[in-house]
Amino acid sequence: MFRNNQRGVSLIAAIFIVIFLAMMGVILTVYTISSAEEAGNEYLSTQALFYADTGIYNALTDITDDGTLDVTSYTFSDPAGTATITVASHSGAIWVLDCTATCGDTTGGKYGRRTIRVTFKN
Repeated sequence: MFRNNQRGVSLIAAIFIVIFLAMMGVILTVYTISSAEEAGNEYLSTQALFYADTGIYNALTDITDDGTLDVTSYTFSDPAGTATITVASHSGAIWVLDCTATCGDTTGGKYGRRTIRVTFKN
């Protein structure tokens, strides 16, 4: 008689275990997806930093070659990214340059953007 009252306990315990494991699987899946997205965002942001650094380097090379910059703003781009260099200020031998670079798909919302400001004395 005591045995018949406990027949459903193992079924209920098994259902709770299955639900717990399913929830753990969902949590792990969400964590993995968000980690992959974060890694992709970090990659694009790092690429944008490299583009901005390259843009500043190109502008500084242009300034040190002849002491002037041909234009106050210019852009270089390729399929992977774009960098826009602007002269924030120029007073005598002191130059302040800004470079904003973007890498990724700006229309789809997956992109990285970085800005670098450099003060340079020629």
